[in-house]
Amino acid sequence: MMLAILNFISLCAASSASLILYIKSISPAQAERQMGEDAYLKFARYRMAAIVIMGLAVINFILSCSLPFANWMAAPFSWLRWVSFTFALLLGLPALALLISGIQDMGSEWLTPAKKNKLVAKGVSKHIRHPQAYQALLWLALAFGLNSPLLLVISIPLILLEFIMTMAEETDLAIRYGEPYLKYRDKTNMFFPKGKNTRDFLSKTIGALKVYFNIDK
Repeated sequence: MMLAILNFISLCAASSASLILYIKSISPAQAERQMGEDAYLKFARYRMAAIVIMGLAVINFILSCSLPFANWMAAPFSWLRWVSFTFALLLGLPALALLISGIQDMGSEWLTPAKKNKLVAKGVSKHIRHPQAYQALLWLALAFGLNSPLLLVISIPLILLEFIMTMAEETDLAIRYGEPYLKYRDKTNMFFPKGKNTRDFLSKTIGALKVYFNIDK
């Protein structure tokens, strides 16, 4: 019981710290007004710290499956295990493909934001503004992969944290890039493609799945 409590506290602390650090890391344009261009270097360190601490949160999340507060919380889903595994694949593979594609589109900006970096509006990012935000679905994929209703419940606030981080990033991007970003924002949605762009978006997503996971082989 004590280990379960400590693990849950660590999960909450790591998730909260990662949220705070990530939001700091995506605000260099706002901080530049007071700190100058050094803000980008400092905030890149926040980004790295946020990623490392989120890794700890992932470990705590997985451990929660075997460290529940009560025995009934450890109960698996009532359906067959292969159903959970199917859900895990259906959520996890596209989420990973979009995450990797988004990171490739962003290049070094993903890890080390710099003033010289240009607005990214290519590849999958041409159709949606935050493809990397699909990483939030990996919480659900893990919950189904581990066949744990408890983890599924814990996933909900963690997905909400991703949405909060994305909204915070929108504010800084508008300050950083100005009119070009506002025009890009008008043409795209945050997470889902607009109208006629849907087919091209799906095509690129499926193409990424085939490349990253050798689905054709």
